[in-house]
Amino acid sequence: MDQTGFIHDDIDIKVLVLYLTGRLEYPVDMNELTELSMCDNGVRYFELAQAVGEMVESGHLKMDQGLYTITETGRRDMEICQDQLAYSLRQKCDRNLAAMNVRLREEAQTGARVLPQPDGSFIVRIRLTEKDSVLLYLELNCAVQEDADRIAASFKKNPHQAYRDILTTLLKGEKEDNE
Repeated sequence: MDQTGFIHDDIDIKVLVLYLTGRLEYPVDMNELTELSMCDNGVRYFELAQAVGEMVESGHLKMDQGLYTITETGRRDMEICQDQLAYSLRQKCDRNLAAMNVRLREEAQTGARVLPQPDGSFIVRIRLTEKDSVLLYLELNCAVQEDADRIAASFKKNPHQAYRDILTTLLKGEKEDNE
């Protein structure tokens, strides 16, 4: 079968994976790595999965709790061989990486967890950070798990809007007290 695209064999796939993981700001799971790798018509899922497994075994990638990161060995080899990828492919990868890094950064900066309590209630712990600053950290007690789950899901869906709404409410109350 004729392959289209710039990726033609397992070495090309490994160079592509090194290039991608070397430019990611956060670890990614296999689905995210697959999403990034499918930027070229020559990449096939099973060949990608095999290459990633081999790269973990060879020490070029590290897998921890289902998340992949590049190792120092991988980074050294990536620096040597990244120019083997076509310039247009690298540009496409860089655009996809930029979007993925934004998404991963936003996910890392927000969190919402539901924690069961000994008394049968549930604590919803939410946080929003920006760089190294905590913008919001809040724990809410809920009697029912469904409510706790809804609060956590709502916060995850739009954490910045929740933050703005809390600030607006708190600052509005201060203005009313001063009038």
